[in-house]
Amino acid sequence: MKTTWWTGRRLAWGVMLLTLAGIVLLLGSIRRMKQRPPPPPEPERAVPVTVWRVAPRAVTNVVTLTGTVEPAQRVTLAPEQPGRVAARPAGRGDPVAAGQLLLQMDDALARSAVQQAELNLREAQRDYERQFALEKTGAVALSDFQRMETRRDLAAAQLDEARTRWAQCRITAPTNGTLDDHRLEVGDYAKDGEPAFVLLVMEPLKIVFDVPERDVAALAPGRRLAFTVPAAGGARGEGEVTFVAREASDANRAFRAELTVTNASAALRAGMIADVALPRAVWADAVALPLAAIVPQQGQHLVYVARAGRAERRRVDIAALLETEALLASGVAPGEEVVLDGNRALSDGALLKVAPAASAE
Repeated sequence: MKTTWWTGRRLAWGVMLLTLAGIVLLLGSIRRMKQRPPPPPEPERAVPVTVWRVAPRAVTNVVTLTGTVEPAQRVTLAPEQPGRVAARPAGRGDPVAAGQLLLQMDDALARSAVQQAELNLREAQRDYERQFALEKTGAVALSDFQRMETRRDLAAAQLDEARTRWAQCRITAPTNGTLDDHRLEVGDYAKDGEPAFVLLVMEPLKIVFDVPERDVAALAPGRRLAFTVPAAGGARGEGEVTFVAREASDANRAFRAELTVTNASAALRAGMIADVALPRAVWADAVALPLAAIVPQQGQHLVYVARAGRAERRRVDIAALLETEALLASGVAPGEEVVLDGNRALSDGALLKVAPAASAE
C-alpha cells in the first residue's frame, strides 16, 4: 500500500511540472509575438479601365422604322371578251414591255365582224357620195340625203365597235414590268373579267412603313431618307417620300408612309423587309456617351469619372437614348474622362489604372 501511495504522488508531481513548463513556454511565445513588428499593409490594387474623353459635337437622333418593299404597281389583267385561249406567249416570271402581247383569244368571230362592218361602211359611203352629188343638183330630196348620211355614220360607228371587240381578244402589257402570275392556259375558256395575269412594276419600287404619331411631324412628301435591306446583301440607298397618310391607322395609331426608291440592279424583291432611317432632330454641341459608360442602379443612371487617378461616381440625367449612345442633359462636363470599360466593378474612390483615352471627336 505504501508503494502505491508513493507512486501516485510521483505521477501527480510529474503532471504538475509538465503543466508549469507548458505555461512558461506559452508565456514566452506570447511575449515574443508582442515584440515582433506588425506586417506592412498590402498595397491598394488599381482597377484597369479605359476612359472616354467628353467632347461636345453635333448629334443626330435617328429612329429606325421597319417597312416592306412593294412594287410601284400591282396590276391584275383580265380578258374583256369571253372565249377560248388561243395563245399565251408570256408566263410567270417573264419581264415584259409596254404593248407586248401576253394572251391571244380565238378571234375568228370578231375578225369576221370587222370585215362585215368594213363592207357595210364602204357600201354606205358609196351611197352617201352618190346622194351627195344628186343633192347638189336638186334631184334628190333633202330627207333622203340625210338618211344616207345617217346610214354612213352608223356604219362607221359599227366598224369602230367591231374593231374594239376584236382588239379585246388580246391582252397586252399596259406598262413595263414582270409577270408575277398567270392563271389561264392555252385551250382554257376565259370569261370576261376573269383574272389572267398579275403584273408587277418593279422599277421604281416603294417601301411602305408606319410612322409613329410622335414622329409624323418630321416627315413630309419630298424629303429624302436612307434605307437598308438586310436580305438583299445589306443593300443601301436613298429614296423620296411620296406619300404620308393624313389619318392614323386604327390598329396601331401610326401613319402609313411610302418611300419611292430605284431598283436598277433588280436586287430588291417585293416583300423584303427594309429599315428606314428617320432623323428626328439634330443637337449642336451635345454631350453624348456610349451606352456602355452608363451604369443603371436603383432607377438612377450613374457614371464614373476618372479624377486624379481615382473613380468619382456621378449621377447623370439622360435627355434621349440613341441607338448606341445616350444624350446627356447634365452630369459631366466637356473635357472630363468617363470610365468606359471596367466601370461595372468600380466603387466611389477606387484607384484606377487608366488606359489611353478615347474621344468623341
